[in-house]
Amino acid sequence: MLPDLFMRWLVDIYQLISSSADRARVRPIIFESCQFYAKDLTVLVDEVQEVGVAYTKVPGMALSGSKLRDELRQLATLFEHPELPN
Repeated sequence: MLPDLFMRWLVDIYQLISSSADRARVRPIIFESCQFYAKDLTVLVDEVQEVGVAYTKVPGMALSGSKLRDELRQLATLFEHPELPN
């Protein structure tokens, strides 16, 4: 499952939980999942940098690779520091 869709799904479920005690129990699971995907995305950023951007001779491809790398970094940062409503 794509990380952003999975995270959206987790947050949607979290918002449906009305009990504060239940939310407190679910929160660590969501944070753990986010940390897992953040590490996964960080590996992808490194791979895009090493393979996609560093070795290409086509300017348009390098620009696309750089944009992808930057978007993956932003997504990884969101997963590293998820903000859940109380």
